[in-house]
Amino acid sequence: MNEALKMEGRLARLKREAGGLELRIRTDVTAVRDLLDPFADDPADLRAEDAAALAVELAGRVVRLRETRARLRAVARALGR
Repeated sequence: MNEALKMEGRLARLKREAGGLELRIRTDVTAVRDLLDPFADDPADLRAEDAAALAVELAGRVVRLRETRARLRAVARALGR
């Protein structure tokens, strides 16, 4: 297999990875917002601990998405795109 084909495969894998991360991030944002319902009758009923834990995971995914996009751009440049 030549180098260009390997790079194409890597590009496709990175695109899939970025797409999956984007979807998960959007889902996490919705989940955090649901956990922190501003219209809750009693603020003590908010699941703040769960929201905080999920927000930490969300932050990690955002970092991974940024890294993945940077690698994606590098591979695309190497392929002349």
